[in-house]
Amino acid sequence: MVLKSLKNYFILMRWHRPLPILLSLWPTYWGLFLGAKPSIILVIIFTLGVVIMRAAGCVANDIFDKKIDQFVARTAERPLAAGYVSTFAAWVLLGFLLILACSLLFFLNTLAQVLALPALLLAFAYPLAKRFTYFPQVLLGLAFNFGLIMAYAAVNNALNNFVFGLYALAVMWTLFYDTVYSLMDYPDDKRLRVKSPATFFDGRVYAFLLIIALLLLVGGTIVLHKLHIAYAAIFFLVLLFLLLRACWQVLKLKLLFLLPMILLRKQMPQGAISIWNNPALCPNWSEALTYQKIFNEQHWFGFVIFLMIIARYLGA
Repeated sequence: MVLKSLKNYFILMRWHRPLPILLSLWPTYWGLFLGAKPSIILVIIFTLGVVIMRAAGCVANDIFDKKIDQFVARTAERPLAAGYVSTFAAWVLLGFLLILACSLLFFLNTLAQVLALPALLLAFAYPLAKRFTYFPQVLLGLAFNFGLIMAYAAVNNALNNFVFGLYALAVMWTLFYDTVYSLMDYPDDKRLRVKSPATFFDGRVYAFLLIIALLLLVGGTIVLHKLHIAYAAIFFLVLLFLLLRACWQVLKLKLLFLLPMILLRKQMPQGAISIWNNPALCPNWSEALTYQKIFNEQHWFGFVIFLMIIARYLGA
């Protein structure tokens, strides 16, 4: 019984799915290694901070979304939505995680400590954002990547325009991968009137993703130029490959279904054109090719940017 309860709390904090931690960890490492070399202590502190705050963000999100999650197929079995964990217990867990995170601030300089306040406000603002805007992913990006700002400040005791430019790139990256993620919930979100880019753009969401991918490529190229590292062309080609692969996977889910209809136009059932405007009606033709898989692969973009930054130290 105790083990089952611990498992529910483990799931509530999403520690059974550690891979998305990298989506926040890589931007934090961008900030840590962008200026002066960080100490091992700072690397450990910010790594722990990312793990703890990601867990806190997941708990807070489930508390605010409990009544919505109960009616969404993908989230109905989450501990809070399913009633395995009480709301009070979730608040206690959230408070404990925040106390742990705050304890790490004692190891940071004053500037980084001051920046912790807007980071906390952003973390709590995101779960509420989807009730007021179709683009809560922007706020998620601001919150999820704020470790970049704090990390750079902790190492260099200053901020500059390039850091904020890198932060903007991280926010765009979050907008891309979380929009892909939101496509999994499209039918439920549409029915429940939950706001997201997928429900705002409908069929045009794929064009939106292509535009964001192009902006990410431009942003990554600017970062390459500013870092003045060797073998920049190789890094550029890797970024291009990652973004084109992600876009092709997303489009393929739709095209595999529509192409036979286009080729057999005469046999197209009435109303089939509406499928193009409804991502929910696009079936998953391959077990390996899912929105979840595409989302899971996005951490490689952050890893490549990190390699670009540390390439200076390696004399590349």
